[in-house]
Amino acid sequence: MKPMFKKLLTAFILVLMMTDFCKAQDKPAHNCPVTIIESSDEKLDMFNKLDAYKTFQKDIDNFKKNTASGILIFKYNPEAGTGRLLIAGKTNKGFSCTIKGLKSPAEEIKMDAKDVTVIESNAKALSTENYYANCSKYSDDPNFNMAIIKSDNQVKVIYLADFEDLFSADRNFSSNFKSTMQILDITNKYLYR
Repeated sequence: MKPMFKKLLTAFILVLMMTDFCKAQDKPAHNCPVTIIESSDEKLDMFNKLDAYKTFQKDIDNFKKNTASGILIFKYNPEAGTGRLLIAGKTNKGFSCTIKGLKSPAEEIKMDAKDVTVIESNAKALSTENYYANCSKYSDDPNFNMAIIKSDNQVKVIYLADFEDLFSADRNFSSNFKSTMQILDITNKYLYR
């Protein structure tokens, strides 16, 4: 092959690769299908069996019983052996945010006052619904994710996803789910500080 032809062929291949890369960047997230589940009990059973869930069980039960308004996020990847729990909410002691890892101690995080206000007002406006996002057709990597949102001593939303993560779901499923996702977006930025 002549050197000029090799250069043109290499340039052409690079252009094709860059085009594919740019197209891939424009694609939205998986938009996993979301369904409303009447009772979260059956889906929660799979969480109750996880060692990571059992590690945080006391904290999760405490949130359910003693937090008036707030959010709990539990994330666990069994293949990586990583798990995190975030609890942000109003208790009889005021508003607090605590993050725990499977292999790390609890850490108190100060949340921005604007974020707290948005979380509380959005949570108060939520209708009571439970959601499940099934991303198994997009991923064979099991990740167990759970969010519980409370307002005025009432569980407003339980959202479960067992593949991918909480953020791979179709956000436009409903206006209530969209508000749920806004709360999760705010809270998630504190999860990995």
